[in-house]
Amino acid sequence: MEKLDTMLPLALACRDDSFQEIRANFVEACCKVATAVLARLQERSKEFPCKAPLRNLHTLLSTAVYVFQHFTQYDNLMKENTNKPIFLVPVQRYQEFINTLQFQVTDYCVRVCATSILQDAESHHWDDYKAFYEV
Repeated sequence: MEKLDTMLPLALACRDDSFQEIRANFVEACCKVATAVLARLQERSKEFPCKAPLRNLHTLLSTAVYVFQHFTQYDNLMKENTNKPIFLVPVQRYQEFINTLQFQVTDYCVRVCATSILQDAESHHWDDYKAFYEV
C-alpha cells in the first residue's frame, strides 16, 4: 500500500490524454494488489476457528477495512474528472468481505456467550451442553 501511496500523486497529475497510459497502469496495478490481498485475506479467514484464534479474525477485519478505505480514497481522488467510479469492483468485493467477517465475529461471540456463560449460571460446568435457560 505504501508503494501505491507513493505513486498516487503521479497518477493524479496525469490527467491529460497523453498521460492516460500512466494512469491506466496505476489503476491496473491497484486492482492487482487489491485482488491479491483480498485472496490472501479470504484464505486466512477460512482457518478460523479450527486453526486460528478469534484475534486473527479481528486482524483480518481491520486489514480489510484499511485496504477498503484506501481504495475508496483513491477512487474519490481519481474520479474528480470522470465522475464514474474507477475502483468499483475492488471496493464492492472488500465491502462484501468486510460484511462477512463482521457477521462471523458477531456470530462467534454470540455462540460463545450462549454456550458458555448463559447455559450454566449456577454451577459453572460450562462444558456441559444442556438446554438454555434464563436465570
